[in-house]
Amino acid sequence: MIMLQRRYRILLILTLLTLFTSCGVKHNPVPNVHIDYDVEGGIALEPIPDSGEDDDIAQPPTYRDTIFDILEQNCLLCHGNGSRFGNWKKYRAVAKKSEIIYQRVVVQKNMPPGGALSPLELEQFEAWYQADSPY
Repeated sequence: MIMLQRRYRILLILTLLTLFTSCGVKHNPVPNVHIDYDVEGGIALEPIPDSGEDDDIAQPPTYRDTIFDILEQNCLLCHGNGSRFGNWKKYRAVAKKSEIIYQRVVVQKNMPPGGALSPLELEQFEAWYQADSPY
């Protein structure tokens, strides 16, 4: 009886180990294939060469790498620690108010007071907002 329980334990452990290790396996995607229809009804499959376009796609700016610097240079004097206008040193606070900030900074351009952000900063902020405000 004890030997039988031990076998089931070992079997259970091996099954769980197999299950957990197989869940993280990344499978190769199906390659792109161009289907060429012949006039006589035949079908020819030709692989489409990888264009490498995915490598050229720009990643949106992140709060950590871009947006915090913009806020630090232009906004934290009024929106820093202890401010009645909100503390934007924290990502969560900025992400929560990102729609309002976007409207005031990019659309209306009435923030920060005393002058709008540079065209590059406006573009970066808009790209960050449009990408759902990544950290």
